[in-house]
Parts: sequence; C-alpha cells; structure tokens
Amino acid sequence: MTVWSQGQWSSVDQTESSLEMQGDVYSMLAGIDGRWFDSFRTGLAIGYEYSDIATKYNNGTFRSSGVTAAPYFQGGIINS
Repeated sequence: MTVWSQGQWSSVDQTESSLEMQGDVYSMLAGIDGRWFDSFRTGLAIGYEYSDIATKYNNGTFRSSGVTAAPYFQGGIINS
C-alpha cells in the first residue's frame, strides 16, 4: 500500500484594467493505492479546492469550493 498527498497554493494578480483581479486558489489531493499483482494497481484519491478572487473592474468577488473523489486503476499486459 502507498499513501500520498499533494498541496498547492496559487496567487492570482492581474493588473490589466479590463481584467483587474486579485486572489488565491488552494488545492489538496490525497490518496491511497495498492498493488494486487505485478501489473495491476487500484486506489482512491480525494481532493478539495478553494478559490477566493476579488474582481476590481466590476467590484465583484468570485468564491468557489469543491470536493473530488476519484477511484482509479492501472493495469498492463505481462510479457514473458
């Protein structure tokens, strides 16, 4: 079995007057997987993302969040 994770932070800073915006995007992904045979692996990844961006050109905001659940498998042909 393997346990893994990944995190990311991005900063958005657009200064062009017609698209002026500023904010942050955060995301995290974690998973667990196992190898059942030499050429077959299965796993499950769970993720979360959050965005918070202020749009100055129209005095608005953009906020979003979401969750991801992704089962996966990897297989191949064994050559002898």
